[in-house]
Amino acid sequence: ACGNFGYAVQTITRVDNEAPVATVEDFDIGCGEYDASAEYGSYEYSDNCISDIAVSWTELIPETTNTVYDEDEMGDVSSDASNPTQLGTLSRGTTTITGATYNFQSVNSDPEYFTVTIAEGQRIVSLQLAEFSHVGFPEDGGGGFIGVGEGSSLPVIASPDDFYGAAQALFGGALVGFELGNQPGDDILDDLAAPFSFFGLEIGGFNETLGAGTYTFMFKEGLETAGPDAYTDYTLVIAVEDEGCFDVQREYTFTDGCGNASTVIQTVSVFDEDAPVMDEVPASVTIQCGEELPATPGAIDACSSVEVTFTDVDNGAECTGEMNFIRTYTATDACGNAVSASMEVNFTDNVAPTFTTPADVTIECDSDVTDLTIAGDVMDAADVCSADITISYTDSFSTTDGSCLANNRLERTWTVVDGCGNASSGVQTITLEDTAAPVVTFETNVVLDAEASQALNDFEGVEVYDACGSYTYTTTDVYVGSSILGYELDRTMVFTDDCGNSTTIQQNITAIFASGCTYPDAVNFNQDALVDDGSCVYEGCMEMASANYNPIASVDDGSCVTVGCMDPAGYDYDENANYPGGCDYPDSCPGDINLDGEVNVADLLEFFQFYGVSCEE
Repeated sequence: ACGNFGYAVQTITRVDNEAPVATVEDFDIGCGEYDASAEYGSYEYSDNCISDIAVSWTELIPETTNTVYDEDEMGDVSSDASNPTQLGTLSRGTTTITGATYNFQSVNSDPEYFTVTIAEGQRIVSLQLAEFSHVGFPEDGGGGFIGVGEGSSLPVIASPDDFYGAAQALFGGALVGFELGNQPGDDILDDLAAPFSFFGLEIGGFNETLGAGTYTFMFKEGLETAGPDAYTDYTLVIAVEDEGCFDVQREYTFTDGCGNASTVIQTVSVFDEDAPVMDEVPASVTIQCGEELPATPGAIDACSSVEVTFTDVDNGAECTGEMNFIRTYTATDACGNAVSASMEVNFTDNVAPTFTTPADVTIECDSDVTDLTIAGDVMDAADVCSADITISYTDSFSTTDGSCLANNRLERTWTVVDGCGNASSGVQTITLEDTAAPVVTFETNVVLDAEASQALNDFEGVEVYDACGSYTYTTTDVYVGSSILGYELDRTMVFTDDCGNSTTIQQNITAIFASGCTYPDAVNFNQDALVDDGSCVYEGCMEMASANYNPIASVDDGSCVTVGCMDPAGYDYDENANYPGGCDYPDSCPGDINLDGEVNVADLLEFFQFYGVSCEE
């Protein structure tokens, strides 16, 4: 009441031990727009005390590896292209290969080969030439060569001459170590991807990165000559990352003024919904059999590597015999987005077949010219297409001047035709010759029994054959002996054909004359008999009392004539008479033999004719 007072100080401390409460929105973004340094999505936070909250974030890097292959510790990288060092599937991160390669232009060539596999959804994003130092080279050094091909091996290079051929298996190649962009410390992946041309060696290149697949790398140095002990130390660092569509996790940290902090995980999904862009594919192409198809189209994608594949569907065959087809190319990125284009491929054939005309030949005139094993045949007919080839020929005969044979020259025109009617021809000359003498078959000893002539035939026991034409012959006979019964001789015959080929034979011929009845009036007269053997037989009347009795007849032929009275009424009837000779009758006119009532000269003639004989002229 008197106004006196007192005071005291109280301290009230506000304590904040609670972290802010926050939420972060997950976010989807196209791969072409994604920037690892940019912030995406929205977040909200609250704090029980302070509204001024510090917000930060870091990207949670997926697990990576850093693999090292060191020749000094793990053994030399293989120098055998057919059996490279296998580094397996590369993990996300880096793989370091350290080695040394010798001058490949020297005897001690030592290239290096190693094989890697890139998993699905990943790609090689850089290939750093970390080290490239020469030992034993001139001061200006020299470069190296790096190449890459698909698969787990490459062709073997046994000598420097093999380099260009083996390099055809590469789809990427680059010179390194001697100019800006490919010196130690540089990323040489872009050099490896670019088209490569060097003194006739052409390598097509690829699209920026190497996606999923198995690849074999080769590394060589020595593009400048050096001694056999020159070598180059090198280190390559291969970096592998995810590609295409993937998730990124970011850890957001919300910190209040009192240092209380909370974290929230945000997932940023990087997506790729756009198909790759593929080079233009013609709607149709017509190619000659054997020609290369157009190259596989290239394709690029904004977010990942692209694989271009194709499928073929048969579309019928025409005269070429080759199956036309429709080829569909499909370019697919790492996220499965694809674009396709089809091309109709038709084969044509306007190239004639090739063949080797059979060599000109000379053969015997009796050869079968249709026998192609003798005359020659087309053995190597080939066509750029696969349709059946027809082989035929036509023949034209002629006679060369001075030839001993007619039609001794045969020009055979061979024609080879493919399924589309393209034809090629060649002429073969076949010459016929006659070097064979006539073929003579003969009896060495000839016995002609019952020979009917003293003159011999030209051919006794002889047969002659000449395959190609006519022949002439000469005969020389030398008699050894002769008699009325026959003779013996030695015969030499020479047969000569139109071409002067000759065959000589010798025979001994014995001719025994035919014997028999040599008299023409004998009944057994033998007109072929040259010697009479006394065998003649004559027919005639053997009755001595007969008017026509034949004293030399040995066979009675029943022709005997007995003249007498044949009338039983006559006084002098003779029963053996077979020819009337007159009868005695008691008539008034004896002697009238012809019974004409008169006796005169006519009766006398009648009488004489019974005793007459006919004479041969």
